[in-house]
Formats: sequence, structure tokens, C-alpha cells
Amino acid sequence: MPSLLLLIPITALSYTFEVVFGLAGTVLLLTVFGLFSDGETMKMLVIYSLLPQVIGQTIGLIRVPTKINFKALGQFFISATIGALLGLYLFESLDPKIFFYLLAGVITFSGLSMIYKPARFNLNLAAKIILDFLAGVGGILFGISGPLVVTRFLSTFKNKTAIRNHAFIIFLAFNAIRLIRYLTKDPISITPEIWKAMYISAPILIITLWFANHLHLKVNEKVFRKVIAWVVLIGGVMLFFK
Repeated sequence: MPSLLLLIPITALSYTFEVVFGLAGTVLLLTVFGLFSDGETMKMLVIYSLLPQVIGQTIGLIRVPTKINFKALGQFFISATIGALLGLYLFESLDPKIFFYLLAGVITFSGLSMIYKPARFNLNLAAKIILDFLAGVGGILFGISGPLVVTRFLSTFKNKTAIRNHAFIIFLAFNAIRLIRYLTKDPISITPEIWKAMYISAPILIITLWFANHLHLKVNEKVFRKVIAWVVLIGGVMLFFK
């Protein structure tokens, strides 16, 4: 695991963005550390990302609630569950080097996805099923599904809070699956080093993300998202050359 002096502030900044916009916290975290880490370290960071994701998503739902559309969530989980099962298998079986390159590809795609994201557009049923399936794979394999989930719900909801909060519900479901798998694996995936990083950083992240959440209603979303999207895209491309 990276030094906590680096890990905690970078995690806090990354997930401040996620709690405001509903995506890209894990993408940003892995993009930064991917520039100087190997595949095995990146796997450890994917496991660690479970903590800031759950904190940020829970705070986001508590502080800015919205009416839940259970029909839309149910439709999503039909395909996403199949993708999640595939993601579980791949996480355990992939070689770290292959994992690293796949991760670089996902980060690059995430940057491209965030650069071009119309305020609202229509998706046919086939496109929704494909996005849901890929979101399930990415959510479990890399802890990254935000761009796919948000893209999918942009065609379902008009309100940005509804898009963000429905995405958070889905992310929490994915994280529950990840946690169960991490704890039931023999030996368990959450090593003592990862546990240490989690319990030391948890109080700082709770305080930071609790107060950062109010930015959701104030920040100029369009400009900020474009800046971060280009940063993510460039970071993903750089990982390939690393």
C-alpha cells in the first residue's frame, strides 16, 4: 500500500469529486497511483477503495435524499448481476499485469465517457442492457462503474440529484458484493495492511466527505467535470506507456 501521507489526501480529494458529481472517485484514485504503482499494488487499492466509496455514497444519500425509482433499479440489476458474477471471477483469476492494462483501458474509457456526456439523451433497450452488464463487470472487477451507470441514468432521469443518488444505491450494492467476496476468500483479500489503511483513514474521510457533500448544489458542474474528464483521460493513456 502507498504511504498514508499520500493515500489519505489523494483519497479525500478523489472522493470529494465523487460525492459531488456521483462518479470518478475511484477512477481518480487509481489514475494517480497507477502512474507509480505495479499491478499488485493497484489490486490492493481497488480493495481499499471499498471504504471511501461506501462512506461517500452513504453520506451523499443521507444529506441530499431523493425519491427512489425501484422499477428503474430493478431493470438495471437484471443484467448488472450477471456482469458482477463475471467481475468476481476475473478479479481472482487475472494476472496482475493483465489487470493493470485492463484497468488503464477502463480509466481511459471513463475519461472519454465524461468528456462527452449530453445533459439528456435516449438509449434503446439493447444499449441499456449492455451498459448494465458492463457496469456490473467494472463495478466488481475494478470498483469502477460510475461513467457507465451515470450514462445509463442520464436517459432515465432529468434531475442530477436523482441520477447521482440512484447511482449511489447501485454502487453500494456492488460494494456489498465485493465485501462479501473479500471476506469469504481464503485467505481473505483484505490484508492487515489494507485494514490498517482503512481504520486510520476512515475518520478523516467521514469528516471531509460530510462537509464536501454540500458542494453538490453549488459547484459549476459542466466546467469542473470537463476538467476532471481530461485529467482522467490523459492519466489513463499515460498508464499504457508506463
